Amino acid sequence: MFLSKTSSKQSKLAKSKIKRPSLRLSIAVALATAGLSSVANAGVYQDRFTEMRNEIYNPENGYLSADGGPYHSIETFIIEAPDHGHESTSEAYSYILWLEAVHGKITGDWQPLIDAWEIIETQIIPTSAMQPTAANYASGKATYVPEGPLPSSYPLALDSGAAVGEDPISAGLASTYGTWDVYGMHWLLDMDNTYKYGNLGDGVSTPSYINTFQRGEQESVWETVPHPSWEEFKWGGQYGFLDLFVSEPQAPAAQWRYTNAPDADARVVQVMYWALQWMKDQGVDPEVVAPGLMAKTSKMGDYLRLAMFDKYFKKIGSQDEQGSAGTGYDSAHYLMSWYYSWGGPIDTSQNWGWRIGSSHIHYAYQNPMAAYALSQIPELKPLAPNSVEDWTVGLERSLEFFQWTQSAEGAFSGGATNSWNGTYSTYPIERQDATFYGMVYDENPVYEDPGSGTWFGWQAWGTERVAEYYYITGETRAKAIMDKWIGWILDSTPATGLAVLDFSNNDVKLAAGLEFSGLPEKWDPANPQANTNLHVTVTSQNQDVGVAHSLAKALMYYAAAEEKHQGQVHQGAKDAAQNILDRFWANHRTDKGVSAPESRGDYRDRINDPVYFPAGWSGVNAVGADLNANTTFSSMRPFYNDTDPGYVELQNAISEDRDPTYTYHRYWAQVDVATANALFEDLFPISCDVNCPPTAKDISASTNIDTPASITLEGSDSNGSIVSYSYSQASNGVVSGTGPQVTYTPNTGYVGVDSFTYTVTDDEQLTSDPATVTVTIEDPNSNFPPEACFTATPTSAYVGDPVAFDASCSSDADGDTLSYSWAFGDTNTATGVNASNSYQAVGSYSAMLSVDDGKGGVDTTSKTIIVSEAPVVANCTYTIDNEWGSGFVANITIANNTSSVINSWDVNWSYSDGSTMSNGWNATISGANPYNAVALAWNGQIQPGQSVTFGLQGNKGVANAPAPIPTVTGSVCN
Repeated sequence: MFLSKTSSKQSKLAKSKIKRPSLRLSIAVALATAGLSSVANAGVYQDRFTEMRNEIYNPENGYLSADGGPYHSIETFIIEAPDHGHESTSEAYSYILWLEAVHGKITGDWQPLIDAWEIIETQIIPTSAMQPTAANYASGKATYVPEGPLPSSYPLALDSGAAVGEDPISAGLASTYGTWDVYGMHWLLDMDNTYKYGNLGDGVSTPSYINTFQRGEQESVWETVPHPSWEEFKWGGQYGFLDLFVSEPQAPAAQWRYTNAPDADARVVQVMYWALQWMKDQGVDPEVVAPGLMAKTSKMGDYLRLAMFDKYFKKIGSQDEQGSAGTGYDSAHYLMSWYYSWGGPIDTSQNWGWRIGSSHIHYAYQNPMAAYALSQIPELKPLAPNSVEDWTVGLERSLEFFQWTQSAEGAFSGGATNSWNGTYSTYPIERQDATFYGMVYDENPVYEDPGSGTWFGWQAWGTERVAEYYYITGETRAKAIMDKWIGWILDSTPATGLAVLDFSNNDVKLAAGLEFSGLPEKWDPANPQANTNLHVTVTSQNQDVGVAHSLAKALMYYAAAEEKHQGQVHQGAKDAAQNILDRFWANHRTDKGVSAPESRGDYRDRINDPVYFPAGWSGVNAVGADLNANTTFSSMRPFYNDTDPGYVELQNAISEDRDPTYTYHRYWAQVDVATANALFEDLFPISCDVNCPPTAKDISASTNIDTPASITLEGSDSNGSIVSYSYSQASNGVVSGTGPQVTYTPNTGYVGVDSFTYTVTDDEQLTSDPATVTVTIEDPNSNFPPEACFTATPTSAYVGDPVAFDASCSSDADGDTLSYSWAFGDTNTATGVNASNSYQAVGSYSAMLSVDDGKGGVDTTSKTIIVSEAPVVANCTYTIDNEWGSGFVANITIANNTSSVINSWDVNWSYSDGSTMSNGWNATISGANPYNAVALAWNGQIQPGQSVTFGLQGNKGVANAPAPIPTVTGSVCN
């Protein structure tokens, strides 16, 4: 999750997480080089999209890390929900898909979308190694811990006596997908390892899984304690950082923890819905141009249901800290809550694990687009038990939640909680009737510094999804919600406060801060009541680039929906959207994107805020900062210093008694600029006024042998009418007729595919480019069988690795539509032109394809797939044990951090400074730069969690220089 400019979108996420191997920059380079020129026949708005996408992938601009993932912002000194610009969030990763889905729509090139998914899977979804004891949750559950209001309320004690309900979906997920691993994005990454925590305790890996917010609704970003998601007590205090948050009766165990931001995963589903529709619009098979992506989307949506449940699976509306354990679905609110989280011990011999949902729900996390896709679209329906039913209820519930939180003016306010004060306290008397299916109204769910309901950006993010849903379905309830909200957005003279939009001075200002008063009515789904006592006031304005363009999307989808379903475009909404796009582009284009200066007085006020640590607690973080009662925000972040231009601007502002000003380039905001422009042109195509050539449409037709076919030619003109048609003759038949209606007569006895071209001329005497008419002529009394053909990639695989099968090289002489059946040789089967299979045992398998033309013609072919055990990967490190002027003693350690035994090893290294090795021990060492070391008979086998070390003595290439530390490589080295 992330943020706004003047108010942080802060997360109070329950537990933390760990990390996955980083992806090579080559993927980002591949993305960058895909479509760097303008799109043919694009208008001005799609040209802007291409220009912005090129800016994002220009390495000189610095939007991407060395691993190819998106930074939160180009600039490093930015303090919002992330406390450093070169952190990143699952929000930013979901925006990669927005960018590449729209690119695919415009260009027909879907490879960058495939590559974007690979970035997500390799960088921000924890691997099995990062959740090594996930299966322990099969027999475990979380222990209740209350929430406190302030950082100083923590640590809070575990309460094993408080009831925790049953999780009704995780067992079904494990059964469906064959693993207890969770398939969801962790919310926060340290892209450059600025905090030095790395992953799996190594201190070096990137991007690094970290967490921050943990200590109550009043914990602002200025009071957080960044810490690693993999907690093995290397940094922090005696027990790392665990005892800052939770108090346990005994010493805590080393553990891993991850937290998911459901709005980001839901955005992934939303974007992939559009990608699927755009592929279909292009007439391509999604499983051909983007194989497997819809299944991955469906799977992520399946696990996203973990956010539909109360934090401790207590009954909805329980108001009972000690009791009310839920069974079945009586703990389900079916909404997208603030988080779901999961964790377990690092030590695989310990048998415990936990998962939690969230009791707190914000209106802006709701995504009816995602719920619609997962409940209504066949390619995206999840596979686990009850999943489609859950999302069907979730769609209804999300729209109801927007209705319930809508103020008298039209803005949406806050949300609801099932755990008042974070302790399941009795609801305040004045709120007893301000409830939604038993949950009580909360104008600022989750955090109060600043209030989560006060940021206008939520209005744009949340409502854009409702606008898209209205555009797709025309649903009357969605229209009513949007009608009221649009009225508030476009009201230039509100009764109180500022207007949402100000287009004066040929520029744009929009709402920034909001203030709400009053309460909603009790929700009655059978008879919803208007919230006449719930009111909103706009208290401030700014020029937030990302929010403005998200707002433009909501406006344009509403305007287009009105045209689509009501017969007339909403001109006010369309004009407002266009003004936002045009004026930001004209006034705020920079050399790296689009950005408006923003004043950050909060930096000056809070840069030296104290950070609470309990009395007597002390420690050191991985960057060497002391952590104790004297710690401040800046003292624990020594990387903020005079080498950072943003920090220098702050110091200058303090000395000059002014607020610092910044021009930020946030990744998500730049993607919103790009996609909003492209989608505006898609929804409202630019029409031509003068000298506009007409277009002719490609057509497909079919007929039987010796049978004429009647064909209607199709032409259109944007500013006039078609006056004539002209066609060529076919190679194997005769075309006759005038005007749009022609007859194709095949030559006697001809069977096969024939074609001819045609053009159209308009009333300006302009002629179109040629279009092609393709005619298939069949003999119903004869049939040529198909020819089966496929590729398998790879044909030699490791156990558990996917093998991709592609039968698109199969053919049929008659042009018949083919069906495909696969038998992979291991009892698994599949259908479709593309398939994938993961073999679970070592062996040689015969994968067989059967192709059927539906007319009795069948052909089969097969390939052999060789499956072997995957090599075990270890950490191989070179360390200096001792050194003197001319020589050194070094150790090389091979550490097996996997769950499999290493049965043999050999490693290599070389010196670049002229150093040489003189002797060694505990290994057979050979070679002369590079050197090779092979295990001895007694130390070749390394058990999981164990390591082997051998030593060597060497002579320095340069006397009195530091001893070299080369990289160690080998077949078992990571």
